[in-house]
Amino acid sequence: MNICILMGSMRKNGNTKTLLDPFIEELMKEKATVQYIWIYDKYCAVISTCGYELDNGADLFEEAIKRLSIHSQLNYIGILAVRDINGVTDFQTNDVINSSKEFAIRILDTCK
Repeated sequence: MNICILMGSMRKNGNTKTLLDPFIEELMKEKATVQYIWIYDKYCAVISTCGYELDNGADLFEEAIKRLSIHSQLNYIGILAVRDINGVTDFQTNDVINSSKEFAIRILDTCK
């Protein structure tokens, strides 16, 4: 099992890390592969798909990421969200492919 932990505390070795240490230890004891990423002061962008209208699906996830970004001093860039109605074909249209490429360029430009 693979588990990714995003730690957003501004203090790399503070209370959150103290809480995470036994948590990670237990996961690893049970043979989980743990990827630990300290996200304080990094860039953040979200790519999301969902079967709901985007205002009723990706919006809550985006709001949570925005709040985390404020707390963790992440530089929130934005979201690329596509509604999944017909499966993979929804993601193979020229509009969606171009939006994905434009979002990648926006991220690269922001991170320079």
